Amino acid sequence: MRKLSCPSILDNVQPSMVKQYPFPHLVIYDAIPERFAEILTNNFIIQSFDLNANNKRLDISASEASTNNALIDEWKEFIKFHSSSDFFLQVIKIFEDYLGGYNKLSNIDLKNARIGVRNLDSFKDKDILMDAQISINTPVNFSTSVRKVHTDNINKFF
Repeated sequence: MRKLSCPSILDNVQPSMVKQYPFPHLVIYDAIPERFAEILTNNFIIQSFDLNANNKRLDISASEASTNNALIDEWKEFIKFHSSSDFFLQVIKIFEDYLGGYNKLSNIDLKNARIGVRNLDSFKDKDILMDAQISINTPVNFSTSVRKVHTDNINKFF
C-alpha cells in the first residue's frame, strides 16, 4: 500500500495508451505531478555518488533505498512503491492484452504472482523480483560507452 502523497508513474495511464510498434510500450509525459517531481529533484542526493569515474552508471536500488539515511521519505516511498506488488499489478493491468503468451511460457499466473524485491528476496519464495532504481551517469570526460554491446535477458520486463 502506498501513501496518498506518493504518485505512481502509471496513475494517469490507460491500456488504450499502449503503443504497439515496434513492441508494446508507453510514452508518458509528466508521469508524476510537477510538485512531487520538484521535491524529488530538489532532494536528489548527488553527494552520495562518486562522480570521478568517466561515463559510469551509478545506482541506488530498491534493496538499498529503505536503509539509505541520505534519502528523504518521499524518495524512499517512491522507490518502495515502484518495486511493489501494487505497481506490478498496475503494469499487468495496462499490458495484459500483450502478455497472453507469457503465462504459458513461464507457468506463472501474473495476477497472482508472489512479488519480491531484487537483492532482498529470492526465487525460492517469490515468482517475480522487482527493482526500482535511482540512477545517474557520471560526466563524460572522454568518449566511451556506459555499457558494451549486450542482449537483454528474455526473462525481464522493462
